[in-house]
Amino acid sequence: MLDEAIRDNTVLTTSQKNDVLDTLFNAQPHLQIGRYLNDVIRHTNSIIDGSIIPLSNASNPTGATFLEILQNVQSIQGLVPDLLGISAAEQKRSVNDHLGILNGIFLSTNNGTAPVFTRLKEIMQLIDTNSRTTSALNTAVTNAAVANLNLRTFCSCSLS
Repeated sequence: MLDEAIRDNTVLTTSQKNDVLDTLFNAQPHLQIGRYLNDVIRHTNSIIDGSIIPLSNASNPTGATFLEILQNVQSIQGLVPDLLGISAAEQKRSVNDHLGILNGIFLSTNNGTAPVFTRLKEIMQLIDTNSRTTSALNTAVTNAAVANLNLRTFCSCSLS
């Protein structure tokens, strides 16, 4: 993917990479679905490998583990009712709000609407179908125009 190639580039500075990515993403954001899915995958991997938590001690660069992240989130979940008087889920601070991507949160809903990834798949299929239909229509129009031109050319030669 283009965004990965830009991120992995060793010649560009971070600022230049960000500028290029911003320009790319702002050009046609609806076509950047691959980037969003890559971001979801990258985010999920950073949760699992613990790299989502920045290193606190540069002299002892030991990253967090998934278990430590889970324990921190559970601690927050336990503190929210004491501090705010409402459940962690109501405050969007539950384990599933922090780590829901690992639990398939985008594959289910609780309000009867289509889940995010299901709807995304349907939209991508619709775009694909419509682009094929449009392509077929464009081909038919082009073929008709060529046939019309050929007929006019033939008629003008025949009548001369």
